[in-house]
Amino acid sequence: MSKRHVRLGDVIQAVLSDGSMRYVQFGRTFWDAPVFRVLPGRHSDPVTDIAALAAQPDDFEVMSVTEALLRNPAYTSRGNFPVPAAVAQRDSVRGRGGLLTQCHQLCC
Repeated sequence: MSKRHVRLGDVIQAVLSDGSMRYVQFGRTFWDAPVFRVLPGRHSDPVTDIAALAAQPDDFEVMSVTEALLRNPAYTSRGNFPVPAAVAQRDSVRGRGGLLTQCHQLCC
């Protein structure tokens, strides 16, 4: 099995337990940990214009171990897209409710 890596800007499609999809983008690092932007909306069909979705403001952010994310068969890489410049300037992680959020809580 080849080893996969996540690069800044990579967008990953996550299939949730109800069959809907959310998209996350590796947006930056914080405290040397990867931070993923949870992109807007839950989608019943795969998004075709990932670049337009990635350009929108994120709903919130999650911190995750990228290797665990890549091993999960529910997650599929959808390509690499520009990260909005304002994301790199953040000095905290915008979790739901102001909390740092783990990626497995994405569907809650």
